[in-house]
Amino acid sequence: VWTNQLNNGNTSLVSAIPADFANADGNDTWVLTGPNGLYYATILTADEGATWALTLDRVSWGVIGNATPGGWDADTDMTVAEDMGTITYTLTGATMTVGDFKFRMNDDWPRQLAYGDLTAITGTSAGLLSDNGGNIALSTAGTYDLIITTTDNGATYSLEFN
Repeated sequence: VWTNQLNNGNTSLVSAIPADFANADGNDTWVLTGPNGLYYATILTADEGATWALTLDRVSWGVIGNATPGGWDADTDMTVAEDMGTITYTLTGATMTVGDFKFRMNDDWPRQLAYGDLTAITGTSAGLLSDNGGNIALSTAGTYDLIITTTDNGATYSLEFN
């Protein structure tokens, strides 16, 4: 549920409501009608905040880098599942080589997230995703399960060596 509080409930000042929302009460409460999941919200204002537009992009995750099956040229997409507010993105049985990789959101560099301090991964590893973090170095080639878990507290990742 999204509430139009940016304009103190004055929906006449709203220049664009995303197509995935429907007005729930005829006033200032809007309900997501599109698929459940994680969305990236962008709010653009004009006229010193007198009008604004909300854009929602459904979030997808993938891995990219010379340690991944697609290299630096193509993301390897992850699958998504939701359970009671926790959204999990998984890539199972990925053949990884020694090298670097990043988790990348929506096949796009401007919104990349990756854990930036990890120097090498051997076996099972986990960490926090940080905006515009550095490459994650993988020092052991093999088959991995890669998992991103998002909750209200942020996003974490884990890698499990098979």
